[in-house]
Amino acid sequence: MYSCEFFFWDDFKVESRNGVIYAGDSEGVIFEESNKKSAYVACPAFVNYHTHLGDSVAKDPPFSGIEIVMPKGYKFRVLKEYEDNIVQAMEKAIKHMILSGVLKAFDFREGGISGIKALRSADKAGICVALGRPEENELEELLKVSDGFGISSVRDVGFEKASEMREFAKKRKKLFFVHAGEVDSKDVDQAVELRPDAIVHMNMAEIKQIKRAMDERIKIVSCIRSNMFFDVARIENYRFLKEYEGWRIGTDNVMLSSPSMLEEMHFASYVTRDVENVFRAATCEGMKYGVVIFHKRLNFSNSNNALATLVRRAGMEDIECVIPGEVKIE
Repeated sequence: MYSCEFFFWDDFKVESRNGVIYAGDSEGVIFEESNKKSAYVACPAFVNYHTHLGDSVAKDPPFSGIEIVMPKGYKFRVLKEYEDNIVQAMEKAIKHMILSGVLKAFDFREGGISGIKALRSADKAGICVALGRPEENELEELLKVSDGFGISSVRDVGFEKASEMREFAKKRKKLFFVHAGEVDSKDVDQAVELRPDAIVHMNMAEIKQIKRAMDERIKIVSCIRSNMFFDVARIENYRFLKEYEGWRIGTDNVMLSSPSMLEEMHFASYVTRDVENVFRAATCEGMKYGVVIFHKRLNFSNSNNALATLVRRAGMEDIECVIPGEVKIE
């Protein structure tokens, strides 16, 4: 039982309520309003909307261009070289996510069916949505073991192939995510035409292209630290996107950045100069998965704004516990 100030997104704004959080085994997590003094700060679990967990096997390459993660680039050479170590590396990355409050992550898993099986093996807690990338003649079989497709870009696979994959996923009620607008805007129009469940990046998209994706109600996932690493960040795009209810954030390649959504929120809040919308993007779906309880002994001490502290400052050292289970407000 934790008496806390509980922050959560409610339709159009961040709500803050005082109450008590109970962890019920069969009933999930219960939040009950009360007048008790808050000893903790709490929020819904974080949802990391874009990861590449596999490349956690080779962290922290030198600063360089986007070519290192392109097909046949450095990343894929490393994945092949250290193939036997990938499951263990992903296990550690998933543990890092859970300890930092992430209870759902959408992972782009390379390597076809074997890549998905490796992720399932590593994900003992079952927090990952496994989005596969098919090898030759694997479309149907891949969808049997994955949660959908996560493709590198229309430019890489071709519009005809991407359309085929979209239809396969749609008919089988599986997810379809695609990268677009990461290095330039040339692959954005065709990506939007596919009407995917989410487009990852859009940092280099034109504003009119972003508006078109918004009109189609397509989720757009920003990975700002990753874009900064590759020197392809466009701040005006993030500031335009932040008001969109379908905007989400993710940490992208573990090779480049930790999979902590706390760290991604810190960075995103400074770039967008916004606390509430960054909080929404990281937590608005989190009530389905659990809560994160923060103590007040370190970063929350002397805080004038607990929500700003949570988004801009709080770290793993402030987490008292992470409680899985659907959150119910009573």
